[in-house]
Amino acid sequence: MTQFDNNIDQAAAERRLIHGDLGSDNVLIKDGKVTGVIDWSSVGYGDWLHDYSRMEFWYPGKNISATEFAQKHGLETQNFEPRWLAGMAAHAISTVDFALKHENESLIDWLREHLQHKLGLSGVK
Repeated sequence: MTQFDNNIDQAAAERRLIHGDLGSDNVLIKDGKVTGVIDWSSVGYGDWLHDYSRMEFWYPGKNISATEFAQKHGLETQNFEPRWLAGMAAHAISTVDFALKHENESLIDWLREHLQHKLGLSGVK
């Protein structure tokens, strides 16, 4: 929560349409190309980094870096680091909430193993 609270006020001024739950389970791929995006139940307007950081939270290193993506598509990068940290924290918070609400022990174990790295912190238990 602290990481989110300390960085969310740096969110991008420009809002874009975001999927809200972008990940491999919602992206259809054929012959190595995206052919569709499904499950738009979390759609909204916000910082494009929210969607991109979610992909990196769950599938690190599978895509070009967010800064390369921004340059390629003409997206804003002002206050990049705090926006990135806020996005990663938001995904961590929602994952912890889901794991505890559903008493998902395997996800809780995964969080114990990976959360420090995902947030770029040390000493988190």
